[in-house]
Amino acid sequence: MKPSRESANPKTGKKTGTVVSPRSGAPLTPGAHAGNTGGKKGRSGRKPDALKAACAEALDSPDVQDAVRRILSDADHPAWAT
Repeated sequence: MKPSRESANPKTGKKTGTVVSPRSGAPLTPGAHAGNTGGKKGRSGRKPDALKAACAEALDSPDVQDAVRRILSDADHPAWAT
């Protein structure tokens, strides 16, 4: 008689496909599964090159550098934490 799949290999995907969390010790399922959506649309992933270039160009300006220095030197400034 041919053995069933369950008795041929006692290890299942649930037993072998888990990782233990280093923080809590809870078992985690790696890889794609329900709830792993890959991030929020428009808020995740790499920033566009145009945005990075615009930020770099703005930071080259002496006026912007002075404004950043003033903000960072004044902890009471409204933009200090941002």
